[in-house]
Amino acid sequence: MQQEPALRFDEESHTYYLNDRKIPSVTQIMSEILGQPFFATEWHMQRGSAVHAYAELIAKGVTFDRPDERIAGRIEACKKFHAEVVQEVIEVEKKYASVRYQYAGTGDLLMRNDGVTYLADYKGTLTKQTEIQLGAYGILTGARKGFGIQLNDDGTYKMSDIYELKRPGQEFLNLLSAYNTKARLGMIKKEK
Repeated sequence: MQQEPALRFDEESHTYYLNDRKIPSVTQIMSEILGQPFFATEWHMQRGSAVHAYAELIAKGVTFDRPDERIAGRIEACKKFHAEVVQEVIEVEKKYASVRYQYAGTGDLLMRNDGVTYLADYKGTLTKQTEIQLGAYGILTGARKGFGIQLNDDGTYKMSDIYELKRPGQEFLNLLSAYNTKARLGMIKKEK
C-alpha cells in the first residue's frame, strides 16, 4: 500500500514542503514567470491575509464581532457573496500539493452549486492572471470550473467570468515548465 505524501506548510516563511522537500507555490511560480500584476505593500498583504481569515470564518458559518474598520467593507462583501451565491461549501482555505507536478497552493473556496463543483478565489483586484491561477488550483483540486471574486471596500463584490479550467490549467503547466527551467539554471531569486 502506497503511503499518502505528507504536505507541510511553514506559516512564517510561507513555504510548502512535500515529503520534506521544498516545492514552489502557485503564487511563486506565477510571480517569477509573469511578474506581479500589481504592487502590493506589506500592509496590503496583511490586509489580504486578514480578509482571507474572515472569509474562512464566513464560509464555515462562524459568527464574529465587528472586524477592523479598514477591512469591514470587504468582509461585508464576502458575507453578501456567500448569502447570494454559495449553496454548499466543500472546503475552505485548504492546502493542496501535486506529487506529479511538484507544486502547492491554498485553495480559497471549493463549493458546489446545483450539483456543479466550483473553485472560487477571493481577490482585492481581479486581473488577467486570475484565470491561470484558478487553472493551477483546478489541477490540485480536480475542479473543472472556477471564478474570482473581487471584494470591495464599499461592501460590494464583483465576480469574474466562470472559467472552464482545462486550458488555463495547461497554461499554468507551461509556466511551471519555464519556472523549473529557470530553477535548474540557477536563475530563480532566493527568498529573503
